[in-house]
Amino acid sequence: MTYLQAIILGLIQGLTEFLPVSSSGHLAISQALFGIGETALSTIFLHFATLLAIVIYFWSSIRQLSLRQWIGIWLASLPVFVVGFLARDWLEVSSQNLSLVGWSLLVTAGLNFLTGWLLKTQSVQASQKIQSPTLLQMMKVGLTQVVALLPGVSRSGTTIATGMKSGLSRQSAFEFSFLLAIPAILVATGYQIYKIIDGGAGNFEAGPLLLASLIAFGGGYLSLRWLAQFLKQAKFKWFGVYAGCLGILVLIGQYLF
Repeated sequence: MTYLQAIILGLIQGLTEFLPVSSSGHLAISQALFGIGETALSTIFLHFATLLAIVIYFWSSIRQLSLRQWIGIWLASLPVFVVGFLARDWLEVSSQNLSLVGWSLLVTAGLNFLTGWLLKTQSVQASQKIQSPTLLQMMKVGLTQVVALLPGVSRSGTTIATGMKSGLSRQSAFEFSFLLAIPAILVATGYQIYKIIDGGAGNFEAGPLLLASLIAFGGGYLSLRWLAQFLKQAKFKWFGVYAGCLGILVLIGQYLF
């Protein structure tokens, strides 16, 4: 990995992992255009960096979670663990299917437009309310994470839209979406560690990996702050516009060239 590749990977992971525009879709596009993709080792470093960004940003909420709430978060994560494990081979192959990525980005656009509409219709009092999700709400949001296994479907876009549709305020849906990301990132990182143990780590390039991780951490933390502002100002439609335009461009490239 070169330092330029490290910068690009760090930016993609940091900015698109949390913003509702799909990091998997952007990684597939960067792989196709520039030959830049993640290895098992780089995935571990980048996931650790973005996990650290979540923990620091939401630390005040994380430290107040009860055992019951943690159990609910892990239970809500079970569907994506099971489906992700059973479909792991297909998912690895499909991650480079740009036609699928293009259509999935259009799904992401639709989810972002839905969130934008929900933000406009939610009352000011309801939008500012901080609430603890019920187990049913947790499971609804957790189930929709399965859809986000598809390359091009945004996990944050899916879970925030589902959270708000199930009755959570914008702030509560935002917070729960990223608390739910903690088990997902931990398990995904554990799977990459298993792959390294099973097949070897390959070349360890400390400089580029550390640079990519620092950029991913900084980009991840900033993107969380930006996303919170977009939610507060009810400007989610712009994520829909971006994902929709990108999806259309990808499909044009696949079917016309």
